[in-house]
Amino acid sequence: MQKNIKIKIIVTLLLFLIMILLVFLYVRPSGESSANYTTDNKKRSLINENELKKKFLSAIDSLLFQFGIKKEWIESYPSTGTEKQKKPAADKKNKDKNKTIKFQDSDLWFNKKVTVPLDLSVAEVNIDINNYLKENNSLLSASEDPKKFSVISDVYLSENSENKLIGKITFVQLKELKRNTSEICIVLENLDLLSEQDLGKILSSPEKFTVVMPYDIEKSDIQSKIFDSRKDYLLIFETGSEKDVDADFRSDMKSGECKSKIKSICNEYGKSSALVLSARRSIPNFENEIKEEFSRYNIKLYLDTIFVKFESKEKPSRKITDLIYDINVKTNKGYKTIYYLVKFSADDLAEFSSQINILKKRGFRFRVFSDIIKKQKE
Repeated sequence: MQKNIKIKIIVTLLLFLIMILLVFLYVRPSGESSANYTTDNKKRSLINENELKKKFLSAIDSLLFQFGIKKEWIESYPSTGTEKQKKPAADKKNKDKNKTIKFQDSDLWFNKKVTVPLDLSVAEVNIDINNYLKENNSLLSASEDPKKFSVISDVYLSENSENKLIGKITFVQLKELKRNTSEICIVLENLDLLSEQDLGKILSSPEKFTVVMPYDIEKSDIQSKIFDSRKDYLLIFETGSEKDVDADFRSDMKSGECKSKIKSICNEYGKSSALVLSARRSIPNFENEIKEEFSRYNIKLYLDTIFVKFESKEKPSRKITDLIYDINVKTNKGYKTIYYLVKFSADDLAEFSSQINILKKRGFRFRVFSDIIKKQKE
């Protein structure tokens, strides 16, 4: 009996020792694993922040360049390590809105001063930057100082319901700065060759362009639609010799007939943006007579050499890409105002509306013919 009791005691002690060993072997390593996991998390978080920092530095500069901001207008300041106090950006989800965040300049990922021209809307730039930041768990808060023509944009990284200040962009506007841009006037010709559906879409478009009014009594229905749309329009008249039987003005026309036609044009189309002469062949004396007669009605004639005649048989996307490329090339050559004479379908115009935003961001202005002429007279 006593022997059995001893055996039970020994077995119980053995089981107890085994349990202690199991706890030592499994529980302790588990604790170490947890600590390692926490350390790994911190390391991973640091690596992610470093990657995000590099990403932000590149992306923000790229966004600035899209607005025609030159590289030399962007200054990056080194950190000074000075402690400052900063309130976080307004956040409805942040319950402790009044809490301040202590930071050092050395904690900032970037600190930029960006000098911009007066015609650039800093608000539009900040909208694009903020949209990008939102995709990366960050946000932007801007404050304006009208007296200094400056806007300070603070960039925050959202972390566990708090906002950590990681960057600063100070925009300073200077009237002396000018972006490399030009004014563009798009003039659409050959509306009489479009389908009724395409014509309707073009004349109802909100884009700024001028159309060529067809000077033909048989096209009176198209003329009426142009008048009703209140689109900016101009007329182009062809000059030629007696060989050019369908020219609007021929050198063999009697003086009275020519004068009567000019008077009729001035009376009927007095609200047109411009009257343009297109010479089929060079007859300088005859062209001067036409110009002089129009001048009697205070009408200035323009030669069609004012236009860049852009032609393309490519599909809409390629066609408009080529047009934008041409605009960039001519602008880089020093053109400040470019008049394009083009043939657009409704699909071409839709593609045009989609693609020109990249130019508008950079400061290019699309205007109708009458607005440009009016501006030049001022």
